[in-house]
Amino acid sequence: MAMILAQAFPHENEDAIVDRLVRIRPQAWPNSRMIRFADELLGRDGRLIVAVSRVYARRLAAIRREGLN
Repeated sequence: MAMILAQAFPHENEDAIVDRLVRIRPQAWPNSRMIRFADELLGRDGRLIVAVSRVYARRLAAIRREGLN
């Protein structure tokens, strides 16, 4: 879905695209290999990869917090 959003909204920055993805599907865990392909094909210069990595970090932090409670 991240790849489709990046293609559908070519002028939107990567953080906004990923935020849109997370609003649609809060439990999203994009396939990093596919994101790397999309980033290259869409000429995002690594920015989509970086934005998606923040999703991983937020989700892992939430999982850790849940584990501590």
